[in-house]
Amino acid sequence: MTSLRQTSKRGLVALLGVVLLAGADARRANAQQGAGRERAEVRASQPFQRQFALDWADGQDLVEASYQVPPGKRLVIEYASLSAYLQPEGQSMFVRIVTTVSGGDAFHNLAVQKQEDWGVLKQFGAAHTVKVYADPGSRVRVSVGRTPFGGTANATVTLSGRLEALP
Repeated sequence: MTSLRQTSKRGLVALLGVVLLAGADARRANAQQGAGRERAEVRASQPFQRQFALDWADGQDLVEASYQVPPGKRLVIEYASLSAYLQPEGQSMFVRIVTTVSGGDAFHNLAVQKQEDWGVLKQFGAAHTVKVYADPGSRVRVSVGRTPFGGTANATVTLSGRLEALP
């Protein structure tokens, strides 16, 4: 009876070892496949960054700039920032990024904050992690507005992320 128990224990231990080895092989294969997918995704995308320099003339309330997404690539914006200098007469401002996905436009606003008051200029800023998409061949528009709109001013909006190749 003792040898039957020992044989059963040995058989159970051997079976457990086979199961553990099979599980380890499956995990290793899944990890290799996942790494292969990640490498393919990296090859299928390229870094993107674009800086939009915008200047207001005296009496102008809205300035715009745009970027054309290349054909066959989707733009994924992952970070957006603003630095702006406006006249000190109580001006406030907004920043809007407009993208097109599946034929429809979407408006993405950044939360802008006054950072410094230099007496002759006010500095405004924004910095946000975002996830904004734009279709191949579409135009990404950046609009920056202010009120009241007296005097000259300037702003820089920077977008960064990646361009993804589409099949």
